[in-house]
Amino acid sequence: MIEAFRKLVEERGRGLRSKSRAELLDLQDCPTERVEIDGQAGTIDLIVEEEPAGSLRVVVQGFLDTKRFPRLGFKNVALYGFRMDSDDTLSALRDEEFYEFD
Repeated sequence: MIEAFRKLVEERGRGLRSKSRAELLDLQDCPTERVEIDGQAGTIDLIVEEEPAGSLRVVVQGFLDTKRFPRLGFKNVALYGFRMDSDDTLSALRDEEFYEFD
């Protein structure tokens, strides 16, 4: 179940890599997507941040309810992200850049 959710988040992120800077900026206020994987509720959010150097940091953040201890609020987390530099080149985010999103 969690692998299917991670794959879904990754697919959403990979699809964003082909978008232009203007298209990504238009997605800054994109609503939360509600999903269901094997009967478990989840959400996927898109975060587009403009950085001081003119880059965009793009993160797809997913939370999926767990089957164990659902009332305690534990969630599975899936993240996918990349950076679009001011010249529109794409690069991966460093692992530590994801820490603020989980």
